[in-house]
Amino acid sequence: MSELEARSLSRTSLSQSFRQPIRAELIGSNACSALGITARGHAPVLSLCQLLIEGGHDPKRALLAYRGDTLCLSVRSIVEGAALAVEDDRLGTPHFRRRRARGAGAAPYVAQIRKARV
Repeated sequence: MSELEARSLSRTSLSQSFRQPIRAELIGSNACSALGITARGHAPVLSLCQLLIEGGHDPKRALLAYRGDTLCLSVRSIVEGAALAVEDDRLGTPHFRRRRARGAGAAPYVAQIRKARV
């Protein structure tokens, strides 16, 4: 094998190793960890995707979330996962939605309190 072939082979195997899915571990009901980063919240896998991108990881990599040896959730690419959030509909059923900027959207209904008569 020539030196050029060896370099080409090592670059190919190196790029393939970076394309392997990221293995994440679900911890309890509100945490997920991968590559030394831990996210906590109502949708920790989606939060972890955001943190991984901020940490400089390839946004095109897939993420596989496991609880022990059981695959629980597969995310096609961490950039897609980072773009999602989980919100309850008007009946309280959770659904995936596009992530909105903080402060965007309607505020929850708040009943006005009348001033007490003195």
